[in-house]
Amino acid sequence: MGERLIYVDMVRGLACLWMVFTQLFDAFCGDYARWGGDYASIKYVEWVPSFMVVAGFSIKLMFEKYETKPFLKKVLSRFIKFTFVGWFLIFWCQFNVNGLFGEVVSAIGLNLLIAAIVLIGFKKVANWNGGYTFMALSFILLFLNETLKWAESFNPLWCLSFMFFGVTLASTRNDNKKFWLATLVLGFTGLYFLPSVDFASRNIPFWCLNVSFVIFLLIIMLELQKVGLPQKFLAYFGRHSLFFYILHFGIVWKVLMIFNAFDSFNYYTSFVFTVLSMSLLVLLELLRNKTNTYMELRMHVCR
Repeated sequence: MGERLIYVDMVRGLACLWMVFTQLFDAFCGDYARWGGDYASIKYVEWVPSFMVVAGFSIKLMFEKYETKPFLKKVLSRFIKFTFVGWFLIFWCQFNVNGLFGEVVSAIGLNLLIAAIVLIGFKKVANWNGGYTFMALSFILLFLNETLKWAESFNPLWCLSFMFFGVTLASTRNDNKKFWLATLVLGFTGLYFLPSVDFASRNIPFWCLNVSFVIFLLIIMLELQKVGLPQKFLAYFGRHSLFFYILHFGIVWKVLMIFNAFDSFNYYTSFVFTVLSMSLLVLLELLRNKTNTYMELRMHVCR
C-alpha cells in the first residue's frame, strides 16, 4: 500500500518557502550591483526541480496505493485543478509564458498525467516499474531536451526527466541497498559534472547538480523528520504548498504590479520587505487553515 512520507512533504515545504523567498526578493530588489553578482548561485539551483522530483515520488506512491481506474481518476482530478490554478495565475498576474502549460503549476498537472500513463503502460508491457528503468529514462529525456533545444517553459521532456528521478527514488525506498545505490548514482552524477556547470545557459551538468541538491535535501529531511518543530513546520507547508503559492502570487505579486514597484528597493530594504511579506503569507495560511478547521467542526456539531 502507498503511504504519506513526512520527509517528502518536508522537501516540498522547503522548496515552496525557498521559491517564495527568492521570487519575492528578486521582485523587490533593484540593486543588481550587489544582488546580481551571486544571483545564480542562490536562485539558479532551482526550486522547480525539487517540486518535479517530489511530484514524481508522490505519483509513484499513489500508483502503488490505487487500482488503475481510481488512480487515473485521482491524477485527472489533479490535472484539472492544477491546470485551472496555472491558467488563473497567468491571467491574474499577466505572466508572459510560452504555451498553455508554461506556468509551473499547470505544467506539473500536465506532466503528472503523462507520467501516470507511462507508469500504467510500463506495468502492462513488462511490469517495468523498477527504479533503474526510470533512472535511465530520466537521463535519456534530459539529453533529448538538451539536444532538441525545446524552448517552451517547463516542456514535458524537461519536467518528466525530473519526475522520473522521483519515481526512481520512490521505487527503491523500501530496499535500502537499491535506494542508496540510486541516491549515490544520482547524487555523484551531479557532483561529477560540477566543473562543467553553466548557470547562465542551464546545461545538462547544471540540471544534474539540481538533482544532486534535491537528493541532498531528501537525506537531510530523513533525519530532520525525527525533530519536532522543523518537521511540523516544513511538512505543514509541504501539504499546503499549492495554496501558499497562490497566496504569494495572488496577493503580494499583484500588489507589486498595481503599484509598479518591481525592482524598486536596495538590497537590504528588499530583504526586510521579503521577510515581512513571507511572515504575512505564513500568518494568512495559518489563519486559513484554522478557519477551515473551525468551520468543519461547526458543521460536524450542527449535524
